Amino acid sequence: MDKFDELILHALMENGRLSYAELARRVNLSPPAVAERVAKLEAKKVITGYHAHINLEKMGLDISFIVELRLNHNHWQNILQALTQMPQILQCYRVTGEACVMIRGAVRNMAALEAFIEEVSRFGATKTSIILSAPVERIAPLSLS
Repeated sequence: MDKFDELILHALMENGRLSYAELARRVNLSPPAVAERVAKLEAKKVITGYHAHINLEKMGLDISFIVELRLNHNHWQNILQALTQMPQILQCYRVTGEACVMIRGAVRNMAALEAFIEEVSRFGATKTSIILSAPVERIAPLSLS
């Protein structure tokens, strides 16, 4: 990757709907050169998709949370399968430290959060934090170097 690839990635992270013409203008390359570079970044799986950023509160999901889960047993594959079926989960990470799994999710209200915690607690001990705000929210680091 060179500086042009990084510039293209930063521009697409700001707005994944930019046209090749607009990308070309921003990075000072021709539209065909930008299209070729984007295709190569997609082929190398550097760019893995284009996504809409959704306002969860506007969807009625007023409570965002993080649950730390310390597993009771080591049946990770079975637990992963169960977690992928839970619509409240936005992201799930297998991590080091006291917790085995970190879950970020969103629900409509406190009753829904309580029900979610009860459901997840069958896999182990939980520690829940409610997200008050997200002062820094990125999909990638500011600098790629």
